[in-house]
Amino acid sequence: SASNRVFTARFHGESPHWRELPPLPAAPRILPAAAADHHAFYLFGGAALEPKNSKISRRYLRDAWRYSPASGWQQLADLPFPSAAAPSPAPLQHGIIHILGGDDGALAGFSPPDKHPGFPGRLLQYHIATNTWSVSGSMPSPRVTAPCIPFASGFAIPSGESRPGVRSPQVDLFSPAPPP
Repeated sequence: SASNRVFTARFHGESPHWRELPPLPAAPRILPAAAADHHAFYLFGGAALEPKNSKISRRYLRDAWRYSPASGWQQLADLPFPSAAAPSPAPLQHGIIHILGGDDGALAGFSPPDKHPGFPGRLLQYHIATNTWSVSGSMPSPRVTAPCIPFASGFAIPSGESRPGVRSPQVDLFSPAPPP
């Protein structure tokens, strides 16, 4: 089920524990991308679950949020496109958070499923200092529901779905270029 609950983990000290933060002041969601720096936690997109014709359907989201202990939740500039299930945590380098594709919902319910062309691979950059977005290219082999792991000088994206229900054995490396 979708949720707007947020938790933080404390691993230092003698008794590691979880603590619930104030809820996200937006639609409960599944499959958002997340990122964090030393000052804040960021949450991007995802999908809300809504009843439609006696079924549950997804509404793909474009909203973006930042949580900091000092100021709580703050809504940020919307993503230019909806994005759910993008590899997460989203890479963050040089003050830029990279959203690596994700499902925009444009092909939800595509039939026949085995002919689904795959997910969009748009690379979105969120510029923390200016609260703005830019499109910086595209992923050569976009996947969703994949982890994103710091590796060498970039990030590894192992596995994930290349289209609905089709897991990929591929591991890609993403190395963001430094800003000009």
